[in-house]
Amino acid sequence: MAKNRQREFECYAQALGGCAAEMSDEHIVSDAVLRFLKANIRGNPQVYAQNTAGPPRGVRRLRDIGRMTAPILCTTHNSGLHRYDNEALAMCKATLALYDADNSHDPAAETFIVDGDRLERWMLKVLFGTIYYGRDWPPLAGLRGQTPPLEWLEILYERREMPAGRGLYWLPTQLEGEDFDNRDEVELLPWFRRGDGKLIGLRVWFFSFHFGLLTEETD
Repeated sequence: MAKNRQREFECYAQALGGCAAEMSDEHIVSDAVLRFLKANIRGNPQVYAQNTAGPPRGVRRLRDIGRMTAPILCTTHNSGLHRYDNEALAMCKATLALYDADNSHDPAAETFIVDGDRLERWMLKVLFGTIYYGRDWPPLAGLRGQTPPLEWLEILYERREMPAGRGLYWLPTQLEGEDFDNRDEVELLPWFRRGDGKLIGLRVWFFSFHFGLLTEETD
């Protein structure tokens, strides 16, 4: 059964060259993040992939954190992304601390350091994995198995800088036509351009904080 799953996909970073013969199960959301949620959130940790375009619009689909892996990278290219996991974990720790302080009115000060360059590449990894795997957002099912362009793979693996105007942005907590009340987990949302509905990146909620990774022009 495992071998059949591995034959379903090839390594999506194969254009970089140097692929290993063996495929591995890539954590679309880092294992470190999933373990942090499980340890720090009461009840069932909630990591969502949400459909925000097309019917059924706005449906929040809870992902089983034990099954958020996919055989979409070889062992070599999978190991090349591990360095980004610490930044996603650091962001989870920082935003949970801010969320708790805001709700408890605790004035105690803490310092958290997050590498923004690596965090945006973590989000890029999540975006590539989710699109290539093709099972999270029904409106994008047609992109399943589509490998990222070489220039974006080089950005992901830090061989190239992010283009001007692209990358990580803080986003407001309210967007027209969408209700973002009571965000207290980690949630993944595709980012669509208003004019033509084209996918232009990924939006991620870290507890009550909203960030976006922009890979295309917004207008």
